[in-house]
Amino acid sequence: MTSILTIQDLSCYGTCSGSLAMQVLSKLGHEVTLLPTQILSTHTLYPDPYQVDFHEHAMHILEHWRSIHLHVDVIYAGYLQNQNGIAILCQALATFPNAKLFLDPAFGDHGHLYKRIDPSFPKALSALLSQCTLLFPNQTEAEWLVSAYHLPTATTRDLLDGLHQLGARGIVLKTQTDDQRQIIVSTEQEEFTLNHSKIAGEYHGTGDYFAADFIGRYLNHPDLEQVLQKASADVQEAIRWTSNASHTELCVQPSLHLD
Repeated sequence: MTSILTIQDLSCYGTCSGSLAMQVLSKLGHEVTLLPTQILSTHTLYPDPYQVDFHEHAMHILEHWRSIHLHVDVIYAGYLQNQNGIAILCQALATFPNAKLFLDPAFGDHGHLYKRIDPSFPKALSALLSQCTLLFPNQTEAEWLVSAYHLPTATTRDLLDGLHQLGARGIVLKTQTDDQRQIIVSTEQEEFTLNHSKIAGEYHGTGDYFAADFIGRYLNHPDLEQVLQKASADVQEAIRWTSNASHTELCVQPSLHLD
């Protein structure tokens, strides 16, 4: 059993981020610990959620964990939002220096930064790319990370080369057009692509689900091509389940297969 520390926000209501990661990773057989960066009353698709910055508390929690010699194999970081979130992740990496880092940048989509993200955030986050075992950007995030260093961003090849140049060893890049989605896995040893048609329906948390599912499966069996196929299929099935059930929140458990 792998011990995973996930560092991201926690929505008291809504299927995404920390609560979703704990469901998926636990069902895939891992021991999961959550360290919130922010606590929100709901996720951000709902208007004006109440929000608590957890930076000060997180630093004290990490200090306590250090004092009791807590062991963590993997750190999976998602939505960090600001410099405080980055500071929490950096302190966690110092507390658990042997842990592998999996990073979902989670700061933008559809060509724009998320509402609460400062334009300086992508470049600050990029300092951690060289420590990642796997990086999970979408196209918008890849463009912001690469363009922060004035590197080319015109093509997918430019984005992958730029991220590798910034130190990312393994990349899982998600791109899309109006009716097609493409996921490219690129490492120092291999590269392959999965294409599939876009399924009707937009639900908050699908990117979080994909990253958690991919990481959980990869830690169980590190065959990247097989992991990509299964994680992608799980997300597509979750969208179908949610649509068929007329739910507003993503249906995770019925769609997650353990094979």
